[in-house]
Parts: sequence; structure tokens; C-alpha cells
Amino acid sequence: MNDEPSTCDERPTATGGRIIILCGLPGSGKTTMARRLEADGAVRFSPDEWVLRLALDEVTDEVRHRVNMLALDIAEQVAAGGATVVLEHGFWQKQHRDQTRIRARELGIAVELHVLDVPIDELVRRVFERNKRVSASWQRIDELSLRTWATWFEVPTDEERGWFDPPRLGAS
Repeated sequence: MNDEPSTCDERPTATGGRIIILCGLPGSGKTTMARRLEADGAVRFSPDEWVLRLALDEVTDEVRHRVNMLALDIAEQVAAGGATVVLEHGFWQKQHRDQTRIRARELGIAVELHVLDVPIDELVRRVFERNKRVSASWQRIDELSLRTWATWFEVPTDEERGWFDPPRLGAS
């Protein structure tokens, strides 16, 4: 069943706020884009940075999920107040993108999707370079993990992309 509106004009955006979700694997440029959007006035939410600042001994999938949900809860509050918020935690699965879009729309918040789909060999190169620059406390990503994650990444279809609002800030 497809409950999605057929045009952007039918989508409620009563608050004037907006959530921009950045969809891509590590090394795809999410943080770079998020910082550019932040420079244009958006509020940037980086769950990876939140996890780092919490200085946890172990970062499990459950911890990441909780941090991501907390970020979404706060992002909705900020966007409901009229601001533009950027969420940069990857959104690899369609289900997660759907959940975020539907929750925001129920609050009258517009939702953009920016997809950063970079070839795997380029991701490996970028992550390898990043691993050389990051502090000891930052989680380094190995090639096997990145290649495994790439198999989990559900690239949005054209149909899915049409369910989101057109970009207002920055590039798509």
C-alpha cells in the first residue's frame, strides 16, 4: 500500500521547519555536506560526534540506535520551531528513512533527502585517508567493514526520492 502523496504541494509543512537527512556510507561526504548546510544556517546533528563526546567504553548497535533516536527526537523539536536541521547518520535502510519522513510529516515538518552514493573503491580510499587523520578516540573503519556495510546499503529508488521535499538549502 502506498500512502505517499503524489505531489509536493499535497505535503503539509505547517511549521516552516525542515529536516534534511543525509543518506550515505562512511566516506561519502555526509559530514562535509552537513557542515556546508550548517554554514548556510542549518542546525547539524552528528550522532557519531555525540557518541564520541559521551566517551563510552563500548559503542554497540543498541547505543548507536538510542543516540540516533535521541537525535531524531531533538531534531523534530528544533524543526517544529521553524529551523532547518541536518541529520547525518547515514540512513542506510529505507525503513529508517521512511520512519523519519513519516514522523516529521506528522508534525508538519518538510523533509529533504540528500543521497551521497559513492563507488566503493572511492569510499575505501577516503576512509583510509580519514583513518590517518582522526584522533585515537575516533573509531577507525577497516576495509572489510566498509565493504560489508556497502552490501547493507539500500540506495533510494527514484520513486522513494519523490516522496521527499525538494532541496531548499545547498546541493542535492
